Amino acid sequence: YRLVIENATDAIFIAQDEILKFANPKAEKMTGYSAQELAKIPFADIIHPEDRYMVLERHLKRLKGEELSSIYSFRILNKSGEELSVDLNTVLISWEGKPATLNFLRDITRQKRLEAQLQQAQKMEAIGTLAGGIAHDFNNILAIILGNAELASDDVPDWNPASASLKEIRRASIRAKDMVRQLLAFSRKTDEDSKPIDMAPIIKGSMKMLRSA
Repeated sequence: YRLVIENATDAIFIAQDEILKFANPKAEKMTGYSAQELAKIPFADIIHPEDRYMVLERHLKRLKGEELSSIYSFRILNKSGEELSVDLNTVLISWEGKPATLNFLRDITRQKRLEAQLQQAQKMEAIGTLAGGIAHDFNNILAIILGNAELASDDVPDWNPASASLKEIRRASIRAKDMVRQLLAFSRKTDEDSKPIDMAPIIKGSMKMLRSA
């Protein structure tokens, strides 16, 4: 049994009187504290402040014999202050004639990070889908605006003040269509080739549009 405990990949420890009265090498490695240090400090100090009350409440209820789920997750802080996500599997035992808990702690920090990355990727995919839908609808509206502006330009002579306004509408619509193309590229609705661009004309055009607004 000692060989199993000392070579276990999970942290194994006995919690009693709010300290750890026994801790295997993995518990020392995970927390950064030696077994002697763990036996002197309240184990609550190792628990993340936001999870501390929940863990202590569960521990005390279990010591009183209340039926609780034996497996749950929370966060701890190791000696260097690094936050770790852990799964705890705990059972009620008797240790030196008093109630205690035998605990198996597994580091799931990497798993939690991968889950967070997956959730972020799913969010970005949803945003891309939404952006693609909006871009298609906006593109249809722009086609109507641009088409009508070009038709109106044919009926308005160059000397008419409205001619300049129609030309500005046409230029703005073309710029907007380019923005739609970028949105569609972002949403992966179209294939795009990356290439260097000259930013100066884009900035000048944007400044002109802002001044006119």
